[in-house]
Parts: sequence; C-alpha cells; structure tokens
Amino acid sequence: MPRNRKVPGKGVPEQGPTSPSPPKLSPDAQQRGVLNRPRRGGRSIWDWLDLIAKLAISVVIALATVGFGAWQSHLADVQNQRQNQVAQQSALNQQRAAILQTYIDNMQGLLLNYNNPSSAQVVSEVERGQTLTTLRRLNAGRNVIVIQFLRDAHLIWYAGCTYQFEQYRLE
Repeated sequence: MPRNRKVPGKGVPEQGPTSPSPPKLSPDAQQRGVLNRPRRGGRSIWDWLDLIAKLAISVVIALATVGFGAWQSHLADVQNQRQNQVAQQSALNQQRAAILQTYIDNMQGLLLNYNNPSSAQVVSEVERGQTLTTLRRLNAGRNVIVIQFLRDAHLIWYAGCTYQFEQYRLE
C-alpha cells in the first residue's frame, strides 16, 4: 500500500509510487479512434470505405441501367415477333379468302357459260384442276366451304353421308 506523505509546502499528501500512466493523447487523437486514424496516403479506414461505397453504388446503378435497357429491348423484340405473327396470319387469312372467292367466281362462270354437252369434258377437266389446286391451297375450314359449294352445284355426289371425292388425292 502506498503511503501518503506530505510534501513540504503543499497541503496535499503525495501518492506513493504508482504504475506508469498511458501516454496522454491529444484531444483530436482521442476523438478519432482506431478506425479514424490516418493511414498511408493520409486517409483513414472510414475514408477508404466511403470511397468504396461510392464506387459500388455507381457500379450498381450502371449495371441496373444496362440490365433494364436489355430487358426493354427483349420485351420490344417479343412484341415485334407477336405483331409479325399476327400480320402474317392476317395476310394468309386474306389470301385464302381471296383464293376461295376467286374459285367460286370461276366455277360459277364455268357453270353458267359452258353448260353445253359438246364442251362438257373440257369444262369438267378445268373444274377438277381448279378444285384440286384450290383445295390444296386452303385450310380445312375453307375446304369444307368448297365441298359444300360443289355438292350444292351437283358437281359431286354422295352415297349416304360419304362424299365420292376420294379418287382425287389432296395433299
């Protein structure tokens, strides 16, 4: 235990021998702490972390911008493909409708204008050729319309419910 001794000329007793106290830091150094002490280049760890965070934010924003642009481009491509498919389907539908109408008009003309027995064989071959060509170019729904037209015009016949049109190969 340290003893208290009086120092001459002073009214306060002197403390005995004590352990050495840590070196006193300046008030500025005490406030800085371990992470705030300057390192090489005069920057603290917090300064470096701040710089890295700012760079990371910039990189994330740049990547997000590029990614969003690519995503919008992909969506635009998908929409263009859909529009092209719709346009192609519409054009094909109009083409088939025109083929069907032309066929019916031609057949009506043949039936009305060439109904004499002398040209019956030639007209029959023309009708058959046009019918087969038309049936190959149309879809199933419009083929039904052609068959119905031929049946109504008595150009094909049926036994019971079966059409006798199988002799012609429709591919």
